[in-house]
Amino acid sequence: MKFNLIALFIWISFLSAQWETISWPNNEQIDKIIADENILYAGTVLAEVYQSIDHGEIWTQVGGDIDEISYATDVLHKKGNALFFSHNIGGDDYNFRCFFNGEEWENWEPLPYQTSSFTQMKSNSDFLFTIIAGGIAYSDDYGDTWTLMPQPPLEGYLNIPYTDDNYTFINHGCALYRKNSMDEYWEDVTGVLDDIGPPEPYGCTSIQAMEMVEDKLIISMYWYGGVGRLFYSENYGDTWELIDTFPSQSGSGMGDNNVNALAGISDYLFAGTATSQDGLFYTNDYENWTEYSGGLESYSLS
Repeated sequence: MKFNLIALFIWISFLSAQWETISWPNNEQIDKIIADENILYAGTVLAEVYQSIDHGEIWTQVGGDIDEISYATDVLHKKGNALFFSHNIGGDDYNFRCFFNGEEWENWEPLPYQTSSFTQMKSNSDFLFTIIAGGIAYSDDYGDTWTLMPQPPLEGYLNIPYTDDNYTFINHGCALYRKNSMDEYWEDVTGVLDDIGPPEPYGCTSIQAMEMVEDKLIISMYWYGGVGRLFYSENYGDTWELIDTFPSQSGSGMGDNNVNALAGISDYLFAGTATSQDGLFYTNDYENWTEYSGGLESYSLS
């Protein structure tokens, strides 16, 4: 199971329900962190990538230095035995790839596409997906070549919130489209997502996160003023149902606090808010939620 960790540099013990501070890799600030099974991968502000097999106790560098004058991490993504890295500060190359040969990680190599940096990346069993020149592109050869897909009827900056072997989802703002595998037709599956929310002057702004948990596709919608809504679909967006049990409530009285991160492990949904009053919750029935913010009192819970 691969997911973005909700809180950086922290690991929770379910036995104690307490978060503990973990070490920085080589004392470098982490920009991106992902997990693949029990291995953590972190991309730092100095454009280095590290891995940890003991939940952040010890970090080892992956693939050597990427570029001596590079900074920051915009994309860190793993597909199969390959890691992908992108940045847009310093250096002549933006996008890199590193393979695991069964014994160790090989050196980072620039990808052929260097016209611009990748700002996001998703994958399923067969393809990588990213945004190139404002359009959605896919690769079936681990980034050697990219092909622009037929584009959805959306104007503006596109985002790829979720993909799996059945569908790829694209959004701009609160408008959500899906496409079955590599078919050309995009279908609007926004439905009630931008309708169910607080009254004016509030308005739906963006899709914050999407995550599949067993047979439910979960989506977090952001409205103005820190207010959010959670929905689920059991049919990939044909219909959406409001999750009206989320315990973290906005001080405005207009609904839930916005959830800016989702993760699914087994049949559990984990949700992270962007508030300082509470922050991290999990559920496996969407009716009862457990907060597990213990130990985060001195940290931003966003």
